[in-house]
Amino acid sequence: MRAYDLAHVALRDAVADAVAAGDRAGVAAAVYQQGWLLMRQGRLDEAERVSLATAQEVEPRISQASRHDLGAWGKLLVHASAAAARNNRPEDAREILRLARTAGTALGGATAVEESSWGRFDWRTVAFQGIENHLVADRPDRVLGLSARLPAMSTTFGRRHLLDVAQAHAMVRQGDEATAILGALLDETPEWLRHQRMATDTFQAALAASRRRQLTSAQRRLARFFDVA
Repeated sequence: MRAYDLAHVALRDAVADAVAAGDRAGVAAAVYQQGWLLMRQGRLDEAERVSLATAQEVEPRISQASRHDLGAWGKLLVHASAAAARNNRPEDAREILRLARTAGTALGGATAVEESSWGRFDWRTVAFQGIENHLVADRPDRVLGLSARLPAMSTTFGRRHLLDVAQAHAMVRQGDEATAILGALLDETPEWLRHQRMATDTFQAALAASRRRQLTSAQRRLARFFDVA
């Protein structure tokens, strides 16, 4: 809803309550959302600092860590890496992501899930963030090359990654490929796609890259959805 001030108040209180209750998992969950909110506002230094500091506080002992512990730690590190990448510090982003990869490796083939806070985490989450960091650094060729090595995935779990791939296709003027990904996302997650400004921008870039004089049926459908003339 973009009510950022209210969100900050709610998350600040959530962190304070979790600290008072000795609920480390609750602290991690609230700070994860804080990091997301700060990044949305362009407050990248703060987003990285709070995510990384909390990750250090909740870092589990790998040999005894539960799936949930690894997921919370890993997702905080992923957020910190994302903030560093957006802040034009790629080396720091890579180093932070290296730690997150430790959490993903410790999970093996399992997935940690906490739908009400930080969502899902496994080795793919780390891979997705690494690819996204390349997109932020304006390296669409690396995005497409690394994405091609990943196994097939559902649009539900990998939808944010697929949006990155669509944007990379648009950046290298592969409009049809970008349109195909956006069409698949529209089929399976229309409610989510409707709120992604990046998706609208990607579709407009895909149209600009297209050499067709007339829109295809897929393009017309997406144009109606995004309300693009």
